[in-house]
Amino acid sequence: MMKRQRVLMIRDSQGFSLVELMVTLVIGLILISGVVVVFVANQAAISQAQSLSRVQENMRFSSDFLIRDIRNAGFRDEASLSYSDFLDLGERPVSKEEGDFGDILTVSYAGRGDCNEEFGDPGDPVERVYNRYEVADGGLFCNGRLLVSGVERFTADGLCPDGSPTCICPENCVGILATLVFEGQGRGNPSRSVQLKALFRNRILESVFQD
Repeated sequence: MMKRQRVLMIRDSQGFSLVELMVTLVIGLILISGVVVVFVANQAAISQAQSLSRVQENMRFSSDFLIRDIRNAGFRDEASLSYSDFLDLGERPVSKEEGDFGDILTVSYAGRGDCNEEFGDPGDPVERVYNRYEVADGGLFCNGRLLVSGVERFTADGLCPDGSPTCICPENCVGILATLVFEGQGRGNPSRSVQLKALFRNRILESVFQD
């Protein structure tokens, strides 16, 4: 009886067999693989959300900056500007040329600093400001300064008084329809475009008073 009990105890203390150990390892690898897949998927989703957030932030910033600047096109200050600048601003608030990645738009108005400078104190003299917008090296630049990155193309069409984007600037346009095309962020995210309409405040006011 004692001998039989000793044999049973020896058998019970032998541990896992090779087959049991292999099955355990396979199950463990499957569980670890599942955790890794979930982790990688979450990281990809977070990265994609961050990229989309950056694009949206760039869209908002560029929209606000461009609209505010284009609206000032042609603004004149009789007390500070020379007579030639005063006349020229009324005739040529903007100029446009073709670039490698769309249009190159130059906006001019009376101000105390361009897009590379501070606006200055109210007592500073008003000068003619030139802001030149173009796409280069994957971003939108103003006078050589990077405003936003991730931009593929920039176009600027002249707006007619009836709102159609068919007028020629600077001859008879009263505003600009600007289109910015932003790069897609990863697979399944195509390029995004945003259109901005900005009317020249000075020309609109002049047309109202003339009528």
